[in-house]
Amino acid sequence: MANEIKEYSSSLKKELHKLQVELPDKFEDIFIKNVYRIGISNYVELGSWIMIECLEKKKKEEYIDEQALLRIIDNIRHRIARRVRHEGPQGILTNEEIDTKTNIEETALLRHRFSIFLKNLSYDEIRIFEYFFIEEEKDKEKIIKELGISQATFYRRLEGIKQKFRHFVANNGVM
Repeated sequence: MANEIKEYSSSLKKELHKLQVELPDKFEDIFIKNVYRIGISNYVELGSWIMIECLEKKKKEEYIDEQALLRIIDNIRHRIARRVRHEGPQGILTNEEIDTKTNIEETALLRHRFSIFLKNLSYDEIRIFEYFFIEEEKDKEKIIKELGISQATFYRRLEGIKQKFRHFVANNGVM
């Protein structure tokens, strides 16, 4: 399992590099250390969240140094820990259940397609997407105020994002 996680962290760094997101040299070590802190069955979830957070930082043109990466991973680790406390672990996959190399390649491809999906959203749409699909505390008024839009505009954009996301899921064989 350790080799699978190391391969995954390496492929994650390469995929982010292809998307012009530069990560610190210690990324793989930091990733592996935090995988063991949250439980090895959650390494793909951790990687997915890291990709989303890093792409958002890139979109805001923020540099990701080691300290920024540690803050990102720490926030994600707490988010995953809260989910695990509420829902329980997602389960550990055995070698019989999964062909790791194929899974890593499929995950990388899906991650790449998801990054393209995100690139086609405006900043406002990404914030609304985060609000609806990611954030645990759903504070619609905060987002509306932050973006300076009306409630009607918020709901119109939310519906448009949901349609785009449904289309993405349908066309990429997700779920």
